[in-house]
Amino acid sequence: MKKYLAILLLFSFKMYGQATRTFVSGVGDDANPCSRTAPCKTYAGAISKTAAGGEISTLDPGGFGSVTITKSITISGDGTLASILAGSTNGVIINAGVNDKVILRNLSIEGVKTGLSGIRFVAGRELIVENCSINNFTLNGINVDMASGNATMLISNSSFLDYENATTTSVGLRLLPAGSTANLKVSMVNSRLHAIDSAIVADGNTTLSVMNSVISSNLAGVVGLGSAKMLLNHSDITNNGTALISTASSEISLSGSAMTHNAVGASANNMIISFGNNTIRNNTTSAPLGVVRLD
Repeated sequence: MKKYLAILLLFSFKMYGQATRTFVSGVGDDANPCSRTAPCKTYAGAISKTAAGGEISTLDPGGFGSVTITKSITISGDGTLASILAGSTNGVIINAGVNDKVILRNLSIEGVKTGLSGIRFVAGRELIVENCSINNFTLNGINVDMASGNATMLISNSSFLDYENATTTSVGLRLLPAGSTANLKVSMVNSRLHAIDSAIVADGNTTLSVMNSVISSNLAGVVGLGSAKMLLNHSDITNNGTALISTASSEISLSGSAMTHNAVGASANNMIISFGNNTIRNNTTSAPLGVVRLD
């Protein structure tokens, strides 16, 4: 009787049990339970064995594959080189619930010059991208592709670099598609966007704050569409083709920032505002910025 009970309990765990913390390893196996001593091989293999709100931890360096996320979860590469190689596909797709929070931390998401988007955020309440590098994608580094809903996003200590296979539509940080009714609030801190077609493109009802970041050597730096509102605070916008472009009813504001050595500083479009405390020099040409007083 005890033997049959043990078998039944083991079967029930395998069918229904999910751990709050699971593990992946370069020498793991997705047939494993994803425990510390029997890790899985990929993030996709581990996510089905991780409870909502749990964490997938990375034990050692390796490439752990693309993954689709449909629930609150943390994927962490703390203490090692955790990589997602995403040739000809998306690195991470987030299609979660309206109350779900996703954290991606210490990951290298590499498109190998053929990948589509590093992160595609379709649905969810909150996305945090921390200490990540998202490189060599042909479409977007991060694409917030939400048609409706409300979401917040924090990007900190991250880099978007060297999109050598970039097309005229490649974007480091694309915030909402045209026609979206979503409300999106984004903060970017201590990050770099370098050598991309367009570093940041914000559309619709997006509110973006960029602080202590560098936007350099892109064909276009920051592009505002729709009703997007953007503030660049203590950041450098340098060596771009056109640093700032504002169209429709969008608005770009500069405070304590440097806009230097761009072929075009501000485009002759809609609303680009300086708070009067910026360094704006050595741009080949630039439309005049509107100036408002500091409060």
